[in-house]
Amino acid sequence: ELESLSVYEASFSVSNDHKYTSVDGVLYSNSGSELAVFPAKKQGRFEISDGVTTIWKGAFDSSNLTYLVIPGSITNLKDETFKNSKITNIEFTSDMAPTIGNDVFMGCMYVRIRVPYGCKSEYEGFGNVMEIYYEDGIQYSIRNSEVDVVGFSSDCSNNVVLPRSIEISGASYTVKNMADSC
Repeated sequence: ELESLSVYEASFSVSNDHKYTSVDGVLYSNSGSELAVFPAKKQGRFEISDGVTTIWKGAFDSSNLTYLVIPGSITNLKDETFKNSKITNIEFTSDMAPTIGNDVFMGCMYVRIRVPYGCKSEYEGFGNVMEIYYEDGIQYSIRNSEVDVVGFSSDCSNNVVLPRSIEISGASYTVKNMADSC
């Protein structure tokens, strides 16, 4: 049985509990298919493991996390999932949007939603959605006839040459800007 829980800690630990498990300080259901609570003090970037299907109500409440990658296995975001969090970027890897509860982004200042190229319409209910396109380890954000470089894959070398333009599905896009986070 879980004896105590403080969401403001940097990690959780569970001993002899059959309902919950802790992986890298994040609390999951014992089966690992549901993310229950993310520690508010954890910062930076986090990738939810493939196989997690549900994120519990308020799981990222008041989180200091800034970038979250949500795998295609996620099918359900419960109410108030990101309530009052400092998250600014969420990247969905699936072509299909998960079911979302009420007030998922309540109290969040500004969240940029990144989705796979060609899937923007699937995520229209999420707010500020931009399509992401990957090519040669470079992550592009597509807006009208221009693209911005918004990230690099972890396997990119230290020296990356950015093209002046890229072609996606027969359309040519001018590379205009590089995000500060790059």
